[in-house]
Amino acid sequence: MNKYLYFIFLTLLLSLYSVGFSQTYISGIFYTDGNAYCSGDLDNAGTFINAGGGNFYIGGNITNSGTTAYDGGTLLFVGSSAQSSGGSAVFYTTNVTFNNASGIAVNKCLSVNNTALFTSGLVTTPTGSTEPLEFTSPALPSGTSNTSHVNGYVRKLGTGAFTYPVGDAAMYQQVKVNPTVNTTGMVVKYFPADAGVAPFVTTGTDPVALQYYNHLEYWNIAPVSTATGVVTVFWDAYNNQGIGSPTDLRVAHLRGAQWLNEGILGAGSVSSGSVTSNTLSSWSPFTIGSISSNSPLPITLTRFDALYNSCTISVVWNVQLELDLNHYELEYSVDGLDFIFLERIEPKGNNAAYIFNHNPDTDGLIYYRLKIVNEDASVSYSHLVSQSVSCEEKLQVYPTLTSDMVNIETNNAPVKSYALYDSRGRMIQFSKIESPLVKIHLEKESEGLYYLVINMANGERKNFRIVRVN
Repeated sequence: MNKYLYFIFLTLLLSLYSVGFSQTYISGIFYTDGNAYCSGDLDNAGTFINAGGGNFYIGGNITNSGTTAYDGGTLLFVGSSAQSSGGSAVFYTTNVTFNNASGIAVNKCLSVNNTALFTSGLVTTPTGSTEPLEFTSPALPSGTSNTSHVNGYVRKLGTGAFTYPVGDAAMYQQVKVNPTVNTTGMVVKYFPADAGVAPFVTTGTDPVALQYYNHLEYWNIAPVSTATGVVTVFWDAYNNQGIGSPTDLRVAHLRGAQWLNEGILGAGSVSSGSVTSNTLSSWSPFTIGSISSNSPLPITLTRFDALYNSCTISVVWNVQLELDLNHYELEYSVDGLDFIFLERIEPKGNNAAYIFNHNPDTDGLIYYRLKIVNEDASVSYSHLVSQSVSCEEKLQVYPTLTSDMVNIETNNAPVKSYALYDSRGRMIQFSKIESPLVKIHLEKESEGLYYLVINMANGERKNFRIVRVN
C-alpha cells in the first residue's frame, strides 16, 4: 500500500535508523541524514533535504517541482526496471550513484556538486542540450565504463580539466576539455556518426591542412555562451581503425563548413591514445584528423555511382580503406525496396577502384546498393544509386523531311550498314553502322526524294523515304 507523506513541519529521519517507503510525496519539508529507501516514486513539491552522509535510495521515478540543494548527501538510483528523473525544477544533489542496469533517463537537469558514480546502466538525456547531467566546478565523474556512462548531453561549469563521461549505447567514448574561460558552462555529447563532409583548409591553429577526418564519430563541444581552452580527443578500437602512426593524428574541427587542423601531435599507440588541440575560442564538432595517407582513418566509400552506356549499366565505387572487410555484395532492385543479389566481389585492398557491368533484363529505373560484409559478419550498406535503362530493339530514322541531316538511332537493334540512293536508284552513300547513333549529312545533296536502306544482321532490309528540302 502506498504511503503519502504530507510534511507540515520538519520531519527528522535520524542516521540511527533505516526508513523505507513504497512511494513518497513531499509537500512540506523532508529531511534525512541517514539511510532512507523509497522503492516506488518520489514526488517532491516541497523541500527535499538529504544532509551530511545521508543516502536516499530510489527504486522508482523522481518528479521534482520543489526545492533541493547540495546538502551533502547521496542520491542513489537502484531500481530494477528503467527509471527517470524529471519534473519542472532542477534536482540538485551533492552526490549521485547510477546503479540500475535497465538505465536512468534524466529528463530534467540533474546537477551534481561532488561525485557522480557510474556503477551500472546507461544515463540518457533529452535530444536537446538544455536538460543535461550537470557537473559544478568541483564535481567529477567516477567509475565510467562501457556499460555505465551518459548517452546524451553533459554540462560542466567552471574552469579546469574535465573528462566528460559520454558515449553511445555501446561504448564509453571520453573527451577532455580544459577551459581557462567558461562563463556559463560547456556542453558535450558524443555522436557515432559523420559530422559532415567539408573541404580541408589551412586556416586552423595548425596551418598544415588535414588529409582525412574520422567520419564514424565526433563530439559536439559547445559553450552555453563563451569559453576558451583546449580539447583532448581520444582514440581506441571503437570507430578508429586506419591509424598507421599516432604522429599523423591531429584534432580535427568542423567550423564554417570547413575542416580545420587544430593541432597538436598525437601520442600513444595505433590502438589507443590521444591528441590535444592548441588553445581555442570557437567551438563545434571535433574528431580525430590525419595529415598523412599513412593514417587514412576509417573511411568507407569515397564514390558509389551507376553509369549508363547503351544497354549496360556500370556500377563503380572507390574506397580508401578496407580494414577488416570480408567482401562486397552488389544488389539491385526495380522498385528501390526489394533487392536481389547480383554479385559477390572480393576486396582488392586499400585505395581500390571497382567496376561491375550489368545488363538488366528489364527496361526502366534500376536501383543499386552495396552490401559491405566485415570479418566479424557485421553488415552495412551504401546509399542507393539508380539509372534508367531502355534496351528495346527499336530502329528509328528521323527526320524524314530535312534540309541537312538524317539520324539513324539503332536502340540496340542488330544493324550492319546503310545505303542511301537518289531518285534514279544510284547509290550515293554507304557505311557500316558501328555506333548507336549515326548522322547522314545531306547538305551537299540536291533537293528531291532519296531512299535509305538499312541492312540488318539477319539479312533483312528496312526501307525509308527521305525528302531533301532547302
